[in-house]
Amino acid sequence: MREERELTGSLITRLRTGIPRDEMGPWFPRETIPAYTITSIGSLTVMLTFTLTSFTLATSVPTQLAIVAILLIVSGTLARRYRLGEFDTLLEGIGLIGLMSLLCQLGSILLSASQMPLADAWLARADAAMGFDWFAMVRFLRTHDTVLATAEYLYHALTWQPGLVVLLLVATRQRDRCWTFLTAWGAALVVTLAIWPLTPAVSTFPYYGVPRSVLPHMVSRLPWAVPDVIGPIRAGTLRSIDLDTFIGLVSFPSFHAAGATILGWAMLRTRLLWLPFALLNIGVTVSALVDGGHYLVDLIAGCGVACLSIGLAKVIMARLCGSRAYPAKARAQSPL
Repeated sequence: MREERELTGSLITRLRTGIPRDEMGPWFPRETIPAYTITSIGSLTVMLTFTLTSFTLATSVPTQLAIVAILLIVSGTLARRYRLGEFDTLLEGIGLIGLMSLLCQLGSILLSASQMPLADAWLARADAAMGFDWFAMVRFLRTHDTVLATAEYLYHALTWQPGLVVLLLVATRQRDRCWTFLTAWGAALVVTLAIWPLTPAVSTFPYYGVPRSVLPHMVSRLPWAVPDVIGPIRAGTLRSIDLDTFIGLVSFPSFHAAGATILGWAMLRTRLLWLPFALLNIGVTVSALVDGGHYLVDLIAGCGVACLSIGLAKVIMARLCGSRAYPAKARAQSPL
């Protein structure tokens, strides 16, 4: 308790009077560079695209969310600069995750203008080749409302998990792993967006011609709304982006699967939490078949993107930070 009071007093003193320049922390340590690079390039690319094309924002919500994320990021950099404890990684991590995810949403909408042929036919053939019966899954869900409701909850768990994972990694003093997680998350977003315009799709429910009335207890409208957004964008008649277009358009590869895999991996070294997070994110991945209207091959590709991104992030962090990012003792205690 005494140490906590001393720490609080020290923080207040630093905020009021500042600290000598030679005691200040760095603005951007090496481990932060990849995540900041991805976010900066993504931000410039999206802004440039809006400037050079006829796309416009019809709502101020994305701008407001971006401002909140930037404020968190700036607060984190200042916290590190003035050495205010572990607040830097927590604030920066949540801000960067939020900003990267927002940029991905905007990027997926802009890239939906791709004129590549729709890939639904070959995605469906790939599922069939693996023996996956999509109609059997739908028939099962029609008679199991509890399973359907659980799938819908799990699908939306991807929205609140990233911030929680950042918090838990900071709280358990896994700062380097947190930055590796942020780098992997950003890399997965980049890879997903790079593939999406080459394989546009309208999702399973519209492709198979299954109306929403088949699953009357399903709350989400996402699988049926995708064609109403992608179609006009591809035709050039939709260029004003409002909240109705923020529905998650990417089919192949599934970022839900990629993100869930990365979240599960991030918690593998947290002894008491790795199993609950692993099970939760297996559920998140599977739920994308229903709420996301994904093909099975989408999920497999998403997991592949995650593995590629994690491997890339680990290599980058090892080169930037040396053995500090992955000390031998930590590697021995963890499967990954």
